[in-house]
Amino acid sequence: MRKTLELAKLAGRAEMLRWRLVARRTAMRATLLLAGTLFLVAALVLLHALALAALAPHLGDMGAAAAVLAFDLVAALILIAAGLRLGPGTAEREAAMVREIATAELQSKADTLRLAGSLLAMFRRKHPR
Repeated sequence: MRKTLELAKLAGRAEMLRWRLVARRTAMRATLLLAGTLFLVAALVLLHALALAALAPHLGDMGAAAAVLAFDLVAALILIAAGLRLGPGTAEREAAMVREIATAELQSKADTLRLAGSLLAMFRRKHPR
């Protein structure tokens, strides 16, 4: 019974750790996605006028607009890709594995207790006191 309680505590601690790590990864992911989006907006709003003015004499109006747009898209896609690629870390995967192992042990113990309870009930029916 004590081992079962320890396994339940271990599973709970592993799950809490996993959720903290998931929250941390989600926050990092959101930060990178927000940074990518903000960079795109800032680049489109603040740098367009300067870039267009600087490039227009060399590339013409349309060429300058195309060059600025290409730069904006490349920068935004790099940051957004970095945010989307951020996956679970080693500690998060290990916490999930510990949780799975502890949960499997608990299930095994529960199955054993159910079987013992059923056998005890059958024994009592056949051999009343």
